[in-house]
Amino acid sequence: MKRKSLLSLFLILILSLSTLCTNIIYSYAATTTNSSAEITDITELDGTYQGSINYTLDSDKTELKINSSDPSKFDLDVFKSELGSKNVTLDKETDIITLNLSNHADKKLQGTFNFKLDKTDSFSISITDSDGNILTTKELNTDKEKIVNNDEENADSDNDEKEINTVDETKEVTNTQNNKDDDFSWKQSYTLRLSKGPTLEYASGNKATPFLYFGDFFYARKEMKVQEAYQKDTGRGKSGRFNSLTAPNFATVLQKANDKEELHTTSSDEKDNGEIGKEFITKGRHIYTHNMGDGQQKDDVTGSKGTFVTTDIHNYNHVTDQRSMPSMMGPDNLGSTVAMLTIPKLFYKEDPDTGYEQQKLTFQQQYIAGKIKYKIEITIIIKFNKSGEMVTEVNYKNIGDKEFKDFIGFVFHDIAFNKDYAQEYDKSKKIYHGGYVPLRSLGNNRGMYAQSDSIHARVNFHMNKSDSPAAWAARTTTNSSHQFKGYTASGGILSLVFTGILQAKFTGNPWKHHMNDKYRRTPWYQPGNVPEGLFNSFRTFEDPGDKGNEPGAGKRLGRIYKKKGFANFIDEKTYLWDAGMTMRTDPKILEVDDTETIRYSRSFDIIDEKFAPVVILDQNGTLDEPDMIEPDSHNYNLSGSWYDFDSLSTDLYWTMDDETLDSKKKINSYSQSSNDRIDGVPHDWNEKISVKDYKPGLHTVNVWMMDKEGNKSVVKRSSINISRAATNEPQLIITSPHATQNAPFTPNGESLSLHGYWTDLNSSTLKKMSYTIDDGPENLIPDADLNNPHPGKEVLWKIPKLDISHVTDLKPHKLTMTIYDDNDLQGSDTMYFQRKEGTIGLSTPTEISFGEHILAGNDSSKIHPQFEDKLEVTDYRANTGNSMHLLLEINNFQNIKYEKMKLNHLVYWDDQLTDDNLNIGTSTDPKDGNWVTKTDFTDIVKQKLALVFQYDGLPKYGEFNSEWNWSLVDAI
Repeated sequence: MKRKSLLSLFLILILSLSTLCTNIIYSYAATTTNSSAEITDITELDGTYQGSINYTLDSDKTELKINSSDPSKFDLDVFKSELGSKNVTLDKETDIITLNLSNHADKKLQGTFNFKLDKTDSFSISITDSDGNILTTKELNTDKEKIVNNDEENADSDNDEKEINTVDETKEVTNTQNNKDDDFSWKQSYTLRLSKGPTLEYASGNKATPFLYFGDFFYARKEMKVQEAYQKDTGRGKSGRFNSLTAPNFATVLQKANDKEELHTTSSDEKDNGEIGKEFITKGRHIYTHNMGDGQQKDDVTGSKGTFVTTDIHNYNHVTDQRSMPSMMGPDNLGSTVAMLTIPKLFYKEDPDTGYEQQKLTFQQQYIAGKIKYKIEITIIIKFNKSGEMVTEVNYKNIGDKEFKDFIGFVFHDIAFNKDYAQEYDKSKKIYHGGYVPLRSLGNNRGMYAQSDSIHARVNFHMNKSDSPAAWAARTTTNSSHQFKGYTASGGILSLVFTGILQAKFTGNPWKHHMNDKYRRTPWYQPGNVPEGLFNSFRTFEDPGDKGNEPGAGKRLGRIYKKKGFANFIDEKTYLWDAGMTMRTDPKILEVDDTETIRYSRSFDIIDEKFAPVVILDQNGTLDEPDMIEPDSHNYNLSGSWYDFDSLSTDLYWTMDDETLDSKKKINSYSQSSNDRIDGVPHDWNEKISVKDYKPGLHTVNVWMMDKEGNKSVVKRSSINISRAATNEPQLIITSPHATQNAPFTPNGESLSLHGYWTDLNSSTLKKMSYTIDDGPENLIPDADLNNPHPGKEVLWKIPKLDISHVTDLKPHKLTMTIYDDNDLQGSDTMYFQRKEGTIGLSTPTEISFGEHILAGNDSSKIHPQFEDKLEVTDYRANTGNSMHLLLEINNFQNIKYEKMKLNHLVYWDDQLTDDNLNIGTSTDPKDGNWVTKTDFTDIVKQKLALVFQYDGLPKYGEFNSEWNWSLVDAI
């Protein structure tokens, strides 16, 4: 059996010309020359750079060569008009422009000619003589708002050899679960994938099945490689990457009542792009998505590029002029480590709570300021709950060197309704209707919904989960490849030229203000242009958006800002705009190793001819985090909302601990008007259920609705824990993880995260808390909070990391937690855990460095890699695995911005020249009955691997990538 574990490794080559850290590296010719050149008089005009090149030629060298980051930007006709057509040639293989100046120079072999090139964000020019000696270089960089001249640095270098710095910026991300830092049950996937959720059956017999994935449905269905999705989108008129990998998406497929076939996540019959997803639109089936560019390939709108996750780390790189409006960059801005450091990592596993597959994507953003590294690791987990809602959890962790000031994490959704891989399109107005829908309140600060009358579908954003966004706004969004300075104090010359159209002061997304475009003829169809008094999302980072600004269920969201503050909400007459949703965390100082979280969920309705009522339950208790019920409380308060497109009246039911729902009890009956039925307006409900007859401990409340036609809603659930009455003896309860002797908890790392509560009726302080595993010694919890400020009331406790690294077998184990008062009276509780076999994994260092060099006419010396973290194989196949060969394939080095610029290299292993394919070594055989076997290859690679970077006579500069493919292959 052969298994392949593909890992992409990026090497960033920083070729530095001088002691200035300009992130540019050059290779130099070592010969001498009397020629010289200077690039002068650069101006910007009508979207171009124009300037002059002054030169002096050596007597026997009458040619100059221009090497640039993109020769297609040069207007060759300008050269030809001055020098003659036959004296200007472009070598399409090397991208070098050669100029023959023999008839242009004066008697002193001096002269001047002009150039013109298209303006671009960043552009580099090097001029050499015919032997390749660099005469001058210049970098044009509009992002930094300056033009850099490197002539002096060239002279100062005196062709001294410096170091080439090669950095690996990838990391095999630590897997996470409830014990967030150490879950090894996730399996890495090197291709995008679909994961199926629970099927909802309608009273008509029709059924709807959701599928979750990252990015665009089309690419997930075809199982595009993650590394391919990460690459630059080469389509005509496209920008950014092929796929917005950070987009947490799902599609819903509708099958007719007579369609009994099971839907599949892949199909071998779909062999080319024209066939992808065909299974979901045949035999009367339909597929629905709700993000722009997601499952919309018939329109050639792909990649879901308006839906993404990012942070404000760009504000360190491009500082705003107004602190409350920090700068932001999308993760698909090419060539920037601030956007996305390297290829994201995708994982999947079965959700133990539901049995459905969930997915996780991790990526990093980094900005280096001198010796300080600001670095954020973002983890996105998507999964279905038992009710069919897709829950999204985004964790932002500071893994850099220093605290992150005014940190904000963002989530963007570009809302658009698509059906059967296309969106309804108005050819006369040239707009897609699916994105122009009103955004309405679910009521009582529960969130937002958007509804499409044209395709009879609706999406709900539920924003009242635990760790819900600190602020959210149902407005519009931007593109995942865009970047914005948060606030610019003055618009400069643009504001003078476009007075009345542009403001003199500029704001970037998500703070962007309404632009009062008086030339707008059809305001309805201006993408992203929200009405006056609104903002693209938020006014500042203190603006909560729609959170807490509740217009009422079914009403349109959006409160108008005037000079004195926020005033009235928009109404039904306000024009529509290109709809979107933005969420963010509160600005804060994010300390090193701290994490911020956003959690929300979405549900999707297809308005069927026999539509079942939809019930929304505000309570979200789980078995691990139940709602706590005091021992003297006899009731549990329930609240939520409901809507129904089919019926005018409905009944609400509940059961306790009865999955069959046979013991149902009616709570109440509700009714609605015909207009509310047609519009799907949500209605609030608030009720109490009696829990006085139930024993202390964990219970699950099931709630659902049934309309008068017999259509039953999806069952919603909330877990509760009825506390025991406090006594003079302390009592301790473990509430998480939920585990019994017959159903032990499965830990996936080297620690357990435990929490629960304890009570004591007469002690203000308890003596100690401890634990034992099986018949082992008693271990004290040194940092336990033993204060009892309100005797008789519950005191919550939590142990985030209880060490179980010494438990390495696959047998069941018993863990007992105990608490003591000053009289040595004690209370205890027990939970059970048992490790299980897993898969094999590979972890790599966060960063690999090869030092700094300049190629001065010669190849570099042999350079060994240096890194801090481990290169390690971890094998959890306790009884079923064989040893594995760790193989490495090294690909060519390519400039990160300019694809045709490459850097050649040689590979040495143990001082022997070899090719780019290496057998690093063989992992240790998994030990029978032992949970994990580790093989460390760190020192072997540091000592035996070396690279030599080759000089080829051409100047090289910028950042270079080399894709490294690691594979684990069965050694037998």
